[in-house]
Amino acid sequence: MINGDKQMSDLSDLQQAQKAIGHVLRQIRERSEIGWYLGHGTESFALLTEAAATLFGTDVEQVRKDFAPLNAANPVRDPIEAILSQKPELTEEETDLLKAVATHLGKEAMQTANDAGTKCDQCGYTRLMTARQLVSWSEDLELLAKAKGGA
Repeated sequence: MINGDKQMSDLSDLQQAQKAIGHVLRQIRERSEIGWYLGHGTESFALLTEAAATLFGTDVEQVRKDFAPLNAANPVRDPIEAILSQKPELTEEETDLLKAVATHLGKEAMQTANDAGTKCDQCGYTRLMTARQLVSWSEDLELLAKAKGGA
């Protein structure tokens, strides 16, 4: 249900099951984090694909092939690594420096929060935002260097 409205009241029981199972299988195939948690090797994937094969009258192995996760990826990874992985042009030295600075600034934010008597539930988020800002600054510095005739 979206907004509390029923979406399948005009469908038969069989059509509702087909629509719901098909929807979940498409999410497993197309959304990396869902593919990670519900894809190959899980009972959920085995049961859903078997049910889909039965409901659609097809071979279960074909259904598993058709709905295999395209890019299953663990969504619980270091947020800085996630950001920096989108910047393959950075050298290893630049990447290490950005990680170190983001970690240091994140620790500083945590210490500041602790000193103020505030529980720092958002310190991981602070570290993530710091990493994003650092990547943005590194891009700005690169553009500035190019504008001034540098590397």
